[in-house]
Amino acid sequence: MKLSHSLAWCFYLATLFIGSRMPALGQTVSNLTATYRNGQVFLRWTCPKGTNRQYNVYRSTTKFTDVSQLNSSTFVGFVRDSSCKNIRLSEILGGSRYYKIDDNGTTLQKNQGLFVTTCTDNQAYYYAVMVVKLSSNTENKKIRSGKNTLSTPVQEAIAQPAPVFQDSVTWGHGDVVKYYTWFGNNMETAHFPALSSVGSYGFNFYVIRRGQATQYPLFAFYEGLRENSLKGNGLDSFKNITDCYILGFDDWLPTPNGNNTGENTFWSGYHEHYNFYEENNPIPTSGTVKMYSQRRYIQSILWAQRTFPLDTQRTYVVGVSNGGIGAYLTANLIPHKITAAYCVVPAFKLVTIDNSDDQPEQMWGDTASNLHTDILHPETGQPIRVFDLFDIRHMVRVNRNQKMPLMYSVFGKQDQTIVWSPIVTSFFDSLQRNAVGGISFWDQRKHNGNGKNFLDSETMPPWYSLVNNRPHPAFSNCSINQNPGNGNPANGDPYGAINGYLDWTRDSVFDGLCELRFQLFIRDFYVGGVLAPNQYHTCTADVTVRRAQNFKPQPGQLIKWKTFDANNTQIQSGSFVYLGGPLTIPGVMIHKSKSRLTISIDGCLRQAEQHPASEEAQRLRLEVRYHLGELYACLSTPSAESGVLTVVDMKGVRRWQYVVSSASEQHCIRLPLLPPGNYVLLYTSNTGRVSKSVSFIY
Repeated sequence: MKLSHSLAWCFYLATLFIGSRMPALGQTVSNLTATYRNGQVFLRWTCPKGTNRQYNVYRSTTKFTDVSQLNSSTFVGFVRDSSCKNIRLSEILGGSRYYKIDDNGTTLQKNQGLFVTTCTDNQAYYYAVMVVKLSSNTENKKIRSGKNTLSTPVQEAIAQPAPVFQDSVTWGHGDVVKYYTWFGNNMETAHFPALSSVGSYGFNFYVIRRGQATQYPLFAFYEGLRENSLKGNGLDSFKNITDCYILGFDDWLPTPNGNNTGENTFWSGYHEHYNFYEENNPIPTSGTVKMYSQRRYIQSILWAQRTFPLDTQRTYVVGVSNGGIGAYLTANLIPHKITAAYCVVPAFKLVTIDNSDDQPEQMWGDTASNLHTDILHPETGQPIRVFDLFDIRHMVRVNRNQKMPLMYSVFGKQDQTIVWSPIVTSFFDSLQRNAVGGISFWDQRKHNGNGKNFLDSETMPPWYSLVNNRPHPAFSNCSINQNPGNGNPANGDPYGAINGYLDWTRDSVFDGLCELRFQLFIRDFYVGGVLAPNQYHTCTADVTVRRAQNFKPQPGQLIKWKTFDANNTQIQSGSFVYLGGPLTIPGVMIHKSKSRLTISIDGCLRQAEQHPASEEAQRLRLEVRYHLGELYACLSTPSAESGVLTVVDMKGVRRWQYVVSSASEQHCIRLPLLPPGNYVLLYTSNTGRVSKSVSFIY
């Protein structure tokens, strides 16, 4: 018998409605329990038999008694099958390894489920876990008090989450490696960021302690794409470095990939609606790309600094191959906390490529969309677009006025993975134009290091002599740099370095309120353990002051500088009006026998070296804020006072002035529309003087 079209359609709708409302018999969890620890709630349950299940988690301040409470307002997130299993660590170490949720606890069981959420406030919550059958996308919303819902609430409290120790192994070269897991979730809180877009997941990293010290420097390692991340393959060249802690990060998601499981984010992040359990996500054209991976690397560094006896002034990031983009991103996201970045054959620019694998587009959108990220420009407060963020050349320009770490890199002219090209040489140019400092090496190496001219010890930074709380000179435009060429492997010198000959004496740095001094010199340049053919006795280079602690001239002040040779004979002098931003002395003469560079503020009282600024002057603050598309200068003063607010362009020309009469302690003034460009915002009063760089971008 044939049904009419309308009758058939009604029958289909009725079937769909009944199917979506019918419980999947037996598909409920049992033994749901909750444990609070370190600002997080750990939910465990016994899973029903079967696979291809999703477990939806709900939270409410009232007890779950009716299915109507299981709605979008109480939905927290979800996990999939085997949420109790540490799939990544099982892959790396072998066997089936299940999570621990307590440093001293036992491992979870194969038939258990796990969901961890970060506490958002200080109150009691009930939880419920419902089963979704993925083959039919049906959720069994059946409440069984004390079985799949909590009969008593868990008391939550805001606190700093901590990773959980999982296992310890000893590697062949003697390192005792401790594996930890961050249990991240999709909860954005003021004290701890979301580490995932969909719900709870465990992300691994390792910790190594070497030597015995009172305070240890910290190294953070980003190794390759996937296969090396938790194996420590990149540590071979660091075998002689001791008295330190090492963090080894992992870049892995449980995304299906053909017949395999596992995808990487290129050490960055992914779209806020990306479901890493699915192989096929829509390519986003709107929304935000969040740096979920970078968040957990940064949280790991901050946790290590809180937990271990670390020297927080010595924190170094190390990247190998595609791990280079991870190290460089961290260095640009928290530049004030990173001392130096060292990357070997590194990726420093990411784009999406239309090919058979469109996972990058699914995570980030395509290059035409260039979506916003959750990373804000440090001066404008505006979101940085994803492929601008993924271009380190752009990011060093963005961070030019920040406390940038020294950046060291090693590239190979015969590398067919990170291909030697004009893009590589433009990376060298960007570091110089933005006065970042450090050394960029190149030689004849392939991506795996075969054919290299430099020894590892010749390209590594002088690690422990580099610190955050002491000024350093950032060199650029050195007259004796080797020539990297135009990007053609056959063009330019076969090996060499930018700034490879330059150095400074660490213990001779003087950082005063009125004067700063560096002792600079040309060092011997070695290649493969022997002196390079060309050694020099003199050169010139631009010297930019980075990370001065006391020497902080204000825009409009006159800067005077002099250089002296080893016999204390003056060989150069000059002066200029400081306009803000990094302070650069051009064309400094540097000798092999050492040259002293002295930079001073004209008219600065010598007594200020012994007498710090008054407490009131120290409380004077100036911020630049954006609101509804307009730019504001916001003052924080120690008391109601009068002053003058001025905008000066980079040529020192006053472009706008505003008299502040009897300003309150918090006072915001809307700035005028000025031509696009960089300016200096200056506030002067009887209390003191304060300035801020500002960019007008339309």
